Amino acid sequence: MKKKLTAVTLAMAVSVMLLAGCGGAGRTDAGGTEAERTTAAGTGTPAAETSQPGVQDAKGEAEIDEGRTVGTIDEITINVSSDIADLAPFSVTTNGRQSVLPTLYEYLAYYDPNTESGIRGILMKDFEALDGFTFRIEIYDSIYDSAGNHITAEDVAWCFNTYHELGISGLAWLVDYCKPIDDYTVELKLMSDAAGQFENVICGQVPIVSKTAYENSPDGMTEKVVSTSPYIVDRYVSGSQLVVKKNPDYWQKDDSLILDVSRANAETITFNIITESSQTAINLETGAIDIAQKISSTEASRFIDGEDADQGYHVFGTGDSNIYLLFFNMSEDSVFHDNQALRQAICYAIDTDGIVQGAAKGSAKALKAVGNPICVDYNPEWEQQDYYDYDVDKAQERMKESGYDVSKPLRIMCASTEMSQSISQIIQAYLMQIGIQTEIEVYDSALFSTYIADPTAWDMFVDTRMNNDYVTTLSSILARKGDTPAVNFCEDATLEQLAAEASGATGHSAETVEAYMQYTKEQAYVYGLMSITNYYVTNDKVADIFVNFKGLVVPGACRYYTQQ
Repeated sequence: MKKKLTAVTLAMAVSVMLLAGCGGAGRTDAGGTEAERTTAAGTGTPAAETSQPGVQDAKGEAEIDEGRTVGTIDEITINVSSDIADLAPFSVTTNGRQSVLPTLYEYLAYYDPNTESGIRGILMKDFEALDGFTFRIEIYDSIYDSAGNHITAEDVAWCFNTYHELGISGLAWLVDYCKPIDDYTVELKLMSDAAGQFENVICGQVPIVSKTAYENSPDGMTEKVVSTSPYIVDRYVSGSQLVVKKNPDYWQKDDSLILDVSRANAETITFNIITESSQTAINLETGAIDIAQKISSTEASRFIDGEDADQGYHVFGTGDSNIYLLFFNMSEDSVFHDNQALRQAICYAIDTDGIVQGAAKGSAKALKAVGNPICVDYNPEWEQQDYYDYDVDKAQERMKESGYDVSKPLRIMCASTEMSQSISQIIQAYLMQIGIQTEIEVYDSALFSTYIADPTAWDMFVDTRMNNDYVTTLSSILARKGDTPAVNFCEDATLEQLAAEASGATGHSAETVEAYMQYTKEQAYVYGLMSITNYYVTNDKVADIFVNFKGLVVPGACRYYTQQ
């Protein structure tokens, strides 16, 4: 389905901007040191500051009441926004499964930008990179699951090879092979040497279980889980509820080696499946749940400055794993192909703070680079750079340089989501200020994906891209790879060279990333718009929350008040 937005919609967009006071709103820069920007120790997920009154940053630095004791709580209940489907370690990933897997299973490692390698081991004791593709991984020799099965290198190799053979996620192709070297060492070879791919596949992708326990399970552990996790499944009702209890004989006995993600700060955790988003806040208010994760900004506002504010609730916020971007058509016949000045004029004409206020109602962060602030290699100094900061005078200067004929309207394409349409409308209004007329063409998701691949179908498009590990992972869509064109049909040998240097496992460094990012900024083939804020609201039992790199709460790793 396609629809074209009319002048009436444009007028509405202008009204939204005026009401929000977006005309020349200044940015509030996050800044801060790397340590200040990260989440609780061991999470490995930098958190984008919310800068919102009444909202605490979900990064392990919440305001703890010093007059109350923080420790292990008897029971905690949290929402899951979609059906879990099943509990099996090797099954198609869903949002519901992602919410419970970090509690049900353990992985080799977890992201931690405060370490030299960028990761910390959970089951992994150490690793060595033999080259950009091949790694030797040593696990602890004391790992046992809840049924007493001893986990060895053979189990690890079997898990990785099974993950690859089943193709259960978009990263399954990465595994070339995994083989035991000795009882506690495996050799893992990947199909790519891109920076971050090793971390991606060992952190939160492949649950490690006993091969014997899995093969002896009559249902492939779809309901009865046997794992190394600090929690054991107590009860599972499909489509309704999952209850887990603390494993009294958790294998890791050295407390100093237990990562925060593997903590068991609640004796019992209940996951309630609540698929109606409007019901989540109600369940929190009635006491049916203690933690409401990823609720809408509208629902969160009730607890920030509405009737429920200051009523014993805590609101936390963190940046989403997806960011909104504006892509320019760089195909040979496009008006943007050899016109850097026109691309820059449009960037200067857009007030991203205005988009944050007008489209996201303040529940977002304006970007200062083509990268997500939650990425481990995001440079906090970029928050201070002039990233085409809103400047109509500069926009008009670039327009004159471009020689663009303003009598020709440009087409902005977007998917039929409320956010993408709202962003496109606000961009349309901003571009009117420098004389550019635009037509917004809206498609359902299937057609939108189809027309992106057609260089004659659009001049610009607004879309989201996941970017939650390395900023350089976005280079895969901006540079041609063999016969695969860039998403916006850009062909730039310099960009491809810089991207290859910065995104390779052996070439990835602060210097190569900086060179790639500054060139990407200068050329303006794509413009970063904003990152949405995710909201988490808790009752007064919760002292602080732990949000993993997928933006989901790990309830066992949260901190709780033992005195109510």
